[in-house]
This record gives sequence, C-alpha cells and structure tokens, in this order.
Amino acid sequence: MFYSIFLCLPPTQFYSLFHYTSLLSILLVYSFFLFVSHSIFLPLFLSQYLISYFTLSFSLCLYASHTLSLLSYFILFSPFLCPFTLLFYSVSCSLYILITKQEQGQALLDIVFEHLQLTERDYFGLQLTDETSENQRWLDPNKPIRKQLKRVAPNNLSFRVKFFVSEPSKLQEEYTRYLYFLQLKQDILSGRLPCPQNAAALLASYAIQAELGDYSQSEHLPGYLSEFSFIPNPPEDFEKEVAKLHQQHNGLSPAQAEFNYLSAASSLDLYGVELHYARSKSRESLLGFSMMNYRACKNVWKACVEHHTFFRLERPAPQQKSFFAHYFTLGSKFPVPHDNLVLIKMKPDENGRFGFNVKGGADQRMPIIVSRVAPGTAADLCVPRLNEGDQVVLINGRDISDYTHDDVVMLIKASCENQSAELILLVRPNAIYDVDEEDEKLDLESEFHYIPESCGLDRSHSEPDGWKSSFQLLRDGLSSGSVLAQFDQLYRKRPGMSMSCARLPQNVSKNRYRDISPYDTTRVVLKGTEDYINIFSYLQDGGGGVRRYIACQGPLPGTCGDFWQMVWEQSATLVVMLTTQVERGRVKCHQYWPNVSATGTYGGFQVTCISEDGNSAYLLRALTLTHLESKEERQLCQMQYMAWPDHGVPDDSTDFLNFVSLVRSKRGDSQEAVVVHCSAGIGRTGVLITMETAMCLIERSQSVYPLDIVRTMRDQRAMMIQTPVSEKPGPGRDPESSDSKDLI
Repeated sequence: MFYSIFLCLPPTQFYSLFHYTSLLSILLVYSFFLFVSHSIFLPLFLSQYLISYFTLSFSLCLYASHTLSLLSYFILFSPFLCPFTLLFYSVSCSLYILITKQEQGQALLDIVFEHLQLTERDYFGLQLTDETSENQRWLDPNKPIRKQLKRVAPNNLSFRVKFFVSEPSKLQEEYTRYLYFLQLKQDILSGRLPCPQNAAALLASYAIQAELGDYSQSEHLPGYLSEFSFIPNPPEDFEKEVAKLHQQHNGLSPAQAEFNYLSAASSLDLYGVELHYARSKSRESLLGFSMMNYRACKNVWKACVEHHTFFRLERPAPQQKSFFAHYFTLGSKFPVPHDNLVLIKMKPDENGRFGFNVKGGADQRMPIIVSRVAPGTAADLCVPRLNEGDQVVLINGRDISDYTHDDVVMLIKASCENQSAELILLVRPNAIYDVDEEDEKLDLESEFHYIPESCGLDRSHSEPDGWKSSFQLLRDGLSSGSVLAQFDQLYRKRPGMSMSCARLPQNVSKNRYRDISPYDTTRVVLKGTEDYINIFSYLQDGGGGVRRYIACQGPLPGTCGDFWQMVWEQSATLVVMLTTQVERGRVKCHQYWPNVSATGTYGGFQVTCISEDGNSAYLLRALTLTHLESKEERQLCQMQYMAWPDHGVPDDSTDFLNFVSLVRSKRGDSQEAVVVHCSAGIGRTGVLITMETAMCLIERSQSVYPLDIVRTMRDQRAMMIQTPVSEKPGPGRDPESSDSKDLI
C-alpha cells in the first residue's frame, strides 16, 4: 500500500529521497517471510541479526510512509497558487490566485467577478482557450478546478459574455452595457461576428462617439480615424463613411452612444450565436450531425443545456421580483414559459385570407398578439379556435420574436403560396380565458405581457362583456407593475417621423417648448404664407365611428391669432382647455379669450365672451368668433377644467368623469373636430382623448387596452402622455411642462 501511494505522488524529488529505503523495506519483508518458513535451516545468530535489522528498517519505512501521506494530503487539499492568463477583451493580464484544487469553478468565477467589480454576473463566464484545439469550452462552475485546468501552466481563460440579451435596456447597470460593448467591438474586429459594411460603419461611428465625444472640425482633422480599427480588411472609403456618421451624433454622451451601439448590434444575424465546428464524412445533408471528437460533442451539448437552463430560469415570487423576471420578454434570446402552448392549423378561404389581424412586433417592442378574429372565417372555425389576445410564438415553425410587424404579416400571407397552403401557429392562449379556472396562471402570465394589443380601436363587432375581461387584465397588470413597465417601453416618437417644419428658424418662437413639436405629416397647416402652428390633427376610432381631435399646446401671446385662425378654418365649435393660465408661479397658457361681456381682437378675428358659468372644477364659456374680413360669425363653447394639478391627477375623479361626459354631450353626433389643449399639448390632452375613447368602447361592450390607445396617439404626435420614469427637460424646456406624469 505504501509503495502504491508513493508512486502516485507527482513530485519526483520525494521519490528520489526515499527510493533506497523503499526498496530495502520490500526486500526485508520478503526476507522475513523466508526466515519464518525456513528458520530451521538457518543459524541462530543469522536469524537474530536479520530480525534486528528488519525491525530498524521497518520503523524507518513507517516514518517515511507517514511523512509522505501528510505530504500527499497537503498537496491535494491545501491552498496553492493557481497561475493563469486572463484575456479581458484582447488585453492579457496574468493573475495568481490562492485556491485549492478541490474548489469548484464557481470559486474562480467569483474571484474574477470581484476583481472586475461586476454586479450583473449571470451574463458572463470564463472560456478556456486551448491553442491546440478548435473546441472552446466554458469553465464549469459546478466542477472542481483540477478537472478543468491543465496541470501544467499556462492556462488561458477569456472573460466573455456567455448569454446575450436582445435589447440593452434589459441590462440594469451601465457598466454591464459597457462590457457588452467591449465584447461586441472585439468580436466584430476579429471577424467572429460578421457585420455588413453599412452596419459596421454605423457601429464604428457610435464607438468613436463614445471614445472621442462630439465631432469637432478643428480637432478631428482628416485621417483622425486612422489609428482605430473597426473591422478586418476595411475598404478604402470606410473611414470617410464613419467620419460622416460621427458628425451626426453630436450631443450623445458616451453611455448613450454605447447604448445605441448595442441596439444596432443586436440586429445582426449572428448576434448572440455561438458557432461549434462540425463535419460529416460524405459532406451530404444529414438529419443529425457528427463532431470532430467526443469532447466537441460534449461541449455542444453542455452549451445547449446551459443556454436552455439560463433562459428558462424560474422567476421568483412577486414580492421578490428580480430584474430578469420583471423585464425579460418573449423571444429566442429570453426566458419564456413554454407551458400551455397550443398548436393551431388553418387553411385560407377562396380569397387567400385566414380571417384574423395581429398587432405588435419587434419594431413596436411588443409581442405579436391576435387583435381580431372575424366571425365565420378560417381562424374562427378551426379547431382549436384562434382567439383574440392569443400570443403568437411560432409561425410555420419560425421564431418571430425578432420580426417586425410587417415581416409577420408578410410571413402569414406567404403561407398561402406554399404547396400545402396551410398556416401553422404555435400560440399561448390569452390569460382571460383561464381567469375563472386558474387564477395563479393569470398572475404568472401578467408579468410577461400586460394585456394583448386589442383591436378595440378597429374592431367591427362587439363581444358581450368584453371590456370586463380587459379591465381584469388591467387590474392585474397594475398590481404586478407590468403595466408601468410596458408603458415605459413604448416609443415616445414614432420611428421615421420628421419634425423639420417646427424647427425652422421662423417657427421656433411659435413652440412653447423646444422639444415638443408636431410631425410634419400630421400637423395642421394654416392657409397663407405662414402656415405653421404647433397643432396636430388626430383621428381616433372609438368603436362607434371615427372621432376627430385637434390637439395643441397652450397659445402663446404671439400665436393667439394663429389659434383662432385654426379654429375658424377647421370649423370647430368646441374648445376644451385642461390647464389654468398660471400653475405654481409658471405661465402655462396665455389668455386667448376676453373677459365676460368683453371683446378682443386676435389677428384677423374678433372674439366676444357672452357668458361664463361653472363650479370649482370647471367653467363653461359661450364665445362668438367673428371673421373681420367677411364679417361672418360663429358660436362656439369653451370648456376649461381647472382642478387638475400639473404633477398629479384630477382632484376629484367624479368631477373629471362628469367633465368628460359633458364634453361628449357637447360634441354629440357631430363630425366636427374638438380642439383640446393643455400647456404642452401632450399630457392632460392625451389623457382626455384616452378617457373619451375608453368610455365609447365600454358603451359598446368592447375591450379597452390603454397601451394601444397611447401607441396610436404617439403615431400621430410624439410623447403623448409622457413616460413617467424617463421625463427629462430638454434645452429651453420648462421642467414643469409634464402635464400629468403620474396619470395613465
């Protein structure tokens, strides 16, 4: 036993030290047995000599055996210096860590994370780099280090992102986003992440903005990008293209530039994809795959298991919500519960239609939701039936989490051109169908998607008590906080919409706040040479027909004439004012009407206040508007709600609901536009439009989804109903201009 332990010891110096004693001990043991069995043939003096010598040598062997056993234990279980080279995004550094061989890989990970002062650690790992092999494997946190690192130094470990998210907003810490930024920049430079030239130029411009700041013609002379490397083998005009894009990023902070870099990089085809080399002998198409060796196959399997485990992490209880459970949404790069999924098959009718509509998409940062199912169509008659509010996960086997709305529609239409002409959907049934049977299921679902994007704004048929189901979902979404989270994720400005007219030098003074302007395509155009006014026309389908609104900012002293010109040209007879003239010492709106029984002239129009009546919450004014050139007169009503503080909600909900009902009664069945304004024309104005739309939908027993209404409004005017958590005053903007930050 002693000899076998001795031979297993790695240090050769111990073996040479006790080599002679060990061999002698073995010979003595053998001699002892010979002596016992043949003592009758040996002389007595020789036997005594051998016994004495054996006793002395055996004692020495026992001492040596005990000493070597202690040394073996010390070598295996005592702390030792673990030298390895850590590659931190192309920067090599040597670390010497005191750690035992029996420690798990997690101990080494924790030391590195502490060294980097990293908080969000779940996304990162250490990759073992072996120059002699094409197989790259990750340090397993659950296996002993001695089974993973080579016995002979050096051990090269690369600190890398192991799990990717599709949107940088999923990362809480700016430092985490910075590490992602370094990772992607290095991957693109090394060719590990393929990137088209146009996308590479945009990414490089963001990287330069983060590195050098704003472009300066005096500082950034021609060729200032020559010392930087962005992509392998760049074309000749690449630096010029990057410099041109860099000039467009003025004003972006380094953190914002890195955020934009991650957003653009996440759209690359191989973003977050880890390639494993495989080969087949015949190079033919195979249903399976073969690897170069067993270790390569094992690495692929472990990577699949780890990613599947990470993205299926069990979310904590509601009272212990973590960042992951609150913000991760559906997608191939995100955790998603795949229970209760339903497979639906249908074929189109003779016109090539399936009979349902969808809303959402990656461009809208919302999952794909069935918004309408027409009665008697394929979607309505198939078994199982497709229902409104169902969340579509796969279309014909394709993951659509990264598809835009238009891409999804085209993919559905393309099903008609297939040989089978069959559409196969994998959907998660809407939670409202399980509310009576599985209350716990509803709570689970509500954290992933607040409520389906309903077709309440374009639905042509009614469902009995449909609004009750939507209100149940709204109530659950408010209690879980998912409503506010998704409200904050809505885009504030519709992508691709311009506001160039509002920013012309001659029009800047007509804007109450510099960062609140109408879209060029939806603004109200005045007749004449100066056609600009900070007003937009808005159409809203309230379920019983289209209602038209004209939303605008509170008139300025120099725009009162333009305001009344707009009212005249749009044939409006009802003006709704949702602010007082002065709030908390700040002017919110100029008095664009005269006092009672008085007359005022505003540009080419004359206004007379006939009467004023109301209560502490709101006032009603009867006005006469006269066109001075034609002498034509029109009667109109102004309704002013005064009990709505600029940082909260109406003082009394009953008064506000009565006011909304009064607005609806004044409008009646008229198709004329209602002019609505507050101070900025986006906060309280948007809330009133949302409230009136919701009341119309409830009257017709249709579902009410406020997020859908807000998104529709923002498609026609930016920042309608401001997002509470991201409200920041812009240059020259009144910080009190957020009319209703906390009202949704």
